[in-house]
Amino acid sequence: MASVWRGLAIATIAGGLLAGCPGGPSDEDVSRSRAEYELGVGLYGESNIAGAFQHLQEAIRLDPENVEAHMVLGTLHALRGENELAERHLRTTIDTNERLGPAGLPALTPDAFNTLGVLYINTHRLDDAVTALRTSTGDLMNRTPHLAWGNLGWAYYEMHQFPEALDALGQAVRLQPQFCGAWYRIGQVRFAQAQQLAEAGPAGEPGGDAQSLLAQADEALTHALEVDRDECRALQDAWLLRGETRARLGRREEAIADFERCVELDANTEAGQACAGFLSTGA
Repeated sequence: MASVWRGLAIATIAGGLLAGCPGGPSDEDVSRSRAEYELGVGLYGESNIAGAFQHLQEAIRLDPENVEAHMVLGTLHALRGENELAERHLRTTIDTNERLGPAGLPALTPDAFNTLGVLYINTHRLDDAVTALRTSTGDLMNRTPHLAWGNLGWAYYEMHQFPEALDALGQAVRLQPQFCGAWYRIGQVRFAQAQQLAEAGPAGEPGGDAQSLLAQADEALTHALEVDRDECRALQDAWLLRGETRARLGRREEAIADFERCVELDANTEAGQACAGFLSTGA
């Protein structure tokens, strides 16, 4: 199943950059670095990726301690699958802020750890992901802790540590009830638990327990898809998984409707092709 949350939002960070210091960039270079950073972010917003890279790299040449430029470059490299470069810039963001303390931009540090955690999940460094994301969730400067909790739940899901995943995801939706990505992950965990139980073989009445878990998966996925945001209603993986869940619950017509909506969103993605496959077999 295709992963969600690979697209990491990039926001312009409020606040000034660092003033020039002896042996470092001049005040003029710091000011020029700031201008190059803003140009780079603006070009990224216009989907001019090549131009964004050029200006962000110039920003760092002018001021190697421009943590905002390092943060955005790290994120862009991660989105392009350039993992070593991404990790280098994200680590520079963290290390520079640690060295500069209050003179830096400490609010960027938990964001960098969160992005680093996603990078580690996508490169199957799951223990490193948990460490980075735990650091992010515990940072009092974190302005969006629900994102780090959601990604921590994702990491635990990938490790098949389902109780820990549910604890982290539960914290994410407590902090932000409209966080459809976390509701999707809860559905994913419950679906996996139902599969695990079914594969374990008969013991007492596991069928009833598995059905209960599938019902909980359906409820979580419905939460995800009913959040009043375009990106939530277009969460194709959730339509696919809810269709699978409802098919297993014997709710065939509802499953078909979910698969059809999934294909309508994009028939060419991995999720879209999987939904079309279910429809071709009669769900």
